[in-house]
Amino acid sequence: MVFHERPWQAGRRGRSGGGVSWRPVIAGASFLATALWSAGFAAPAPCPATADPDASESLPLLKPHMKPGGQLDILVVGSALAGSKPSLAVKGAPAGKDSGGNGYIGEMAQGLERSLPGLHVNLTFDGRRFMSASEMLGVISADLEHHHYGLVLWQTGTADAVRDEPLGDFFQALSDGTVAAASAGSAMVLVDPQYSRFLEANADLAPYLSSMQAIASTSGAMLFDRYALMREWAEAGQIDLESAAPAERPAVAARLHACLGQALVRSLLSAVANTP
Repeated sequence: MVFHERPWQAGRRGRSGGGVSWRPVIAGASFLATALWSAGFAAPAPCPATADPDASESLPLLKPHMKPGGQLDILVVGSALAGSKPSLAVKGAPAGKDSGGNGYIGEMAQGLERSLPGLHVNLTFDGRRFMSASEMLGVISADLEHHHYGLVLWQTGTADAVRDEPLGDFFQALSDGTVAAASAGSAMVLVDPQYSRFLEANADLAPYLSSMQAIASTSGAMLFDRYALMREWAEAGQIDLESAAPAERPAVAARLHACLGQALVRSLLSAVANTP
């Protein structure tokens, strides 16, 4: 795995309405990302049962890459990159034995390779922590100009909600990003924020989550509803990282990674199977 420093501009500061800084909220929101990044993957417990993937979802641009013996290049862009060193972009993280260090994305890569024998998955991570969707749009556009990716996984929404970015700007960035991916021949999967009680109490996530759902339903992109899965598991007491004792957090985080990765694999395989 190779790390590259990128000269991204620092994210602009949140609005000062009421004299409240978004920095403490960012610090709280980073709790899950930090715990997940540092977790190991030793024998996690079985995953909770989840609903079957939406049978109406399809990803025609992904299907040609999803076959035994093929190659799937995946661009992962996000404001909190699992597996990356803090504040550094990550390029060229291969799937395989070391993919566990890439969180649920690594689990997904290994799951796809197990499901389609001979498939080789290449992972490329890019971005910086807590970039807005508008800032990440530039990253995606630049990367798509230099390489063809079969799939773009775009993790977004947290920074925009915490910083109270204009909803119109967020929606437009998502729309432009999905158009850019489609124009480059890349399937797009939007990944919404991680569920966190602290984040939910300190930021108005609902309109940003709704915007991601709206874009996915109209653009040909697919939404991986990470937020809903994590909330369901936490509220049911099945996988609850925030409530875990410190000594238990590595094991809980490992299980959370594994289960998110498995759920994403199921969604991708289902979307490809649903594609004529």
